[in-house]
Amino acid sequence: MPVCNKCPTTAPVAIHTPSGDILHSTHEADLDVPGLPPSARHGHIIPNLATQPLLSIGQLCDTGCDVAFTASTVTIHHNNNIILQGSRTPASKLWELDIQPPAPAHANTAIGSASPADLVAFAHAALFSPALSTLEDALRHGHLPAFAGLTLDTLHRYPPVSAASIKGHLDQQQQNVRSTRPPPSPNPAADLCNALPTTTDTAALPNSTERTHHCYAAILSPTGQTHMDLTSQFPTTSSRYILVVYDYDSNGILVAPLKNRCAEVILEAYKLIHTRLCTAGLCPQLQRLDNEASQALQDYLTTENVDYQLIPPHVHHRNAAK
Repeated sequence: MPVCNKCPTTAPVAIHTPSGDILHSTHEADLDVPGLPPSARHGHIIPNLATQPLLSIGQLCDTGCDVAFTASTVTIHHNNNIILQGSRTPASKLWELDIQPPAPAHANTAIGSASPADLVAFAHAALFSPALSTLEDALRHGHLPAFAGLTLDTLHRYPPVSAASIKGHLDQQQQNVRSTRPPPSPNPAADLCNALPTTTDTAALPNSTERTHHCYAAILSPTGQTHMDLTSQFPTTSSRYILVVYDYDSNGILVAPLKNRCAEVILEAYKLIHTRLCTAGLCPQLQRLDNEASQALQDYLTTENVDYQLIPPHVHHRNAAK
């Protein structure tokens, strides 16, 4: 673009590109565009920005310019005079201003860019938060598709650190304080000798060099235990809430979307899951509920001859659906 008053910068600015690269400015200059206020003409020169220059619409508006966008055109006014005009390109979907020479400028309508640490954290969460060593091996061997900003270098510089949560673990009793198990024997070797056969027949003693496989079959009665949890509100509104039911016997996780947390909506969703379990021959006998279970749901469980228990608040490990 035509510029004047070009000089090396003493405070370079940084631009974060969608690919994760960081570009720095080397000079400052003023646009040689008559009619623009002096504060609206000041800009930064970035040599590595090798495509087309970008105009800050916010900077123009802050200096008193009026910018009008339509589906196909853009017009910049100052003091009721048209300063710049342009049209929208079908390929890039951006508005290009007619500034010559050497090339038209793309109007950037306040597009924010994430930092490299944010890009790495987003990619890590999108991959279901794997171990950093696993993620590093996958990147090194090229097993991952291209994630914006996620490379071996950025992973080493900005490793994502998840905030540790201690909720539900501070108000519980410490283990082995009042244990009901018998204390261990002070002399386990003597107990082992007493358990060996007392016969002197060496053929009855097991051969330590012989390997055997002991197989058995057992019939286990179904417990009929199910656990239920209602999630918090999701940031994306495709489904506000989700009802999660865990069946212990089948190790199955069943979910149903909810549009709100009303008792009637929760009850209808639970009826669908309950019917599905009964159809599969897994009739619930004991349902563990959150402490916020509605009376309508409790009445329905009573009607279906299903016992239920309410989990105390903040005791997450008592509810397998958590």
